[in-house]
Amino acid sequence: MQAQDTAKSAESPKRRGRRGTGSVKLIRKDTPDAIWRAAFTPAAGHKKVYLFSKLVRLGGTQKQAEAKMISWQDAFRAAGQVCSADRGCPRCADRQPTPSQAGHAHRFTTLDDWGRYWLEFEIKPGTDHERTVDVTTYDGYAWGMAKHVLPRLGSQPLATLRTDHIEAWWNQMTEEGVGPGSRRYAKKVLGTCLEAALAKRDKTGLQFNAAHAYKLARVRKGDKKPKPKPDPAVRAAITDAARNSAQSEPFGLVVDLGFDLALRRQEIAGLQFGDFDFSRNLVKIRRRVNRVTGLGIVVRGGVKMDGEFSFREVPFNPAVWGPRLHAHRQQLVEYWRKHAQHWAGADPHLPTAYLFPSRTGEAPDPHDIGKWFKKMARSAGAADHHLHQMRHDAISAKILSGADMEKVAKFAGHANSGITESIYFHSDVEYVRDIVDVDQHFWAADGATR
Repeated sequence: MQAQDTAKSAESPKRRGRRGTGSVKLIRKDTPDAIWRAAFTPAAGHKKVYLFSKLVRLGGTQKQAEAKMISWQDAFRAAGQVCSADRGCPRCADRQPTPSQAGHAHRFTTLDDWGRYWLEFEIKPGTDHERTVDVTTYDGYAWGMAKHVLPRLGSQPLATLRTDHIEAWWNQMTEEGVGPGSRRYAKKVLGTCLEAALAKRDKTGLQFNAAHAYKLARVRKGDKKPKPKPDPAVRAAITDAARNSAQSEPFGLVVDLGFDLALRRQEIAGLQFGDFDFSRNLVKIRRRVNRVTGLGIVVRGGVKMDGEFSFREVPFNPAVWGPRLHAHRQQLVEYWRKHAQHWAGADPHLPTAYLFPSRTGEAPDPHDIGKWFKKMARSAGAADHHLHQMRHDAISAKILSGADMEKVAKFAGHANSGITESIYFHSDVEYVRDIVDVDQHFWAADGATR
């Protein structure tokens, strides 16, 4: 029997004996992206190498992954750096390499090739690279690269990238009607991307940062656009629209959090029932929720422009907020029962339950809250009102009511009152009209007034 097994194995090698030939296998499909793995031995006596290909959609097939890896192999051959395996990958390295390590053998030939690698493995939050950026910064970079840089400049070889290419790209965006703010931001993102490529010039062939070398004409900043004066009628109309929709969507409390407590959208999305402390009449802001390109819904600790464990506290009126939260919780319980089959979050009765959960009970998408508010604003006849405008209205109303600027800054969560003044102090010229003649008695007493 053993002889037969030996003969059989000699005729047809075992399946595991074919590993290392570059065959592709799906190793993870429970994420927004499908991740495929290929394993091969670069040369005799070398350790096996594991390569990873991340496709854009879950629907990616094995053939697509194989074609992608073969295209990488062709890119190596064109660059004079060919992998020894049948199918190569731009992240060839030693056994189970970290993609951001500089020791891999790939040369990045085009801006598209480098730009996608830079976004995925150099700056993406959660990777081990030293250049990792904040999730909101990453989201902006990913948007700028995908929207304005790669579609127009992606095919440009890095080794020959010059300022005239940047000028042509800039002019093309201008002709296509891209706004000046978006153009400048896209140029900033491109410059940051090329700066990282310049640090790895042995892999990219980039000679200098053409985006930084291409200088734009200095734009004189005009006068600040005044913040519109809060309109009580608009607030009342939006609040009524929110109350009327509360039966179908559990977002009615959003307008109160915006108009009364001046919270930002990501702060509203991160609120849990346990954040309201009725023993001290304070709500603790200690987490934010963002939707980030390539990462999905991200929950972060801390407050804006501060550390992960930072927080700020905002006072509230318990006589007003007690009934509001009770009614909202009752409404959320009905919402929970309706979606109980797919609920994975905390029970609405618990302090860890989100005030505005998704249909699975987990952290909400802040964009959904923004879309809901826009719908309420349109139905209230204030289509130009956006969610962040509630924060502006709340802060401006306190300033125009004569509140101390230091206290308003603390309430708004600004680092200092100078920030509050620069944004809101010019909200209404009538606010300073009463001080025009306030010093006349001083000059008259000194005999200086004629």
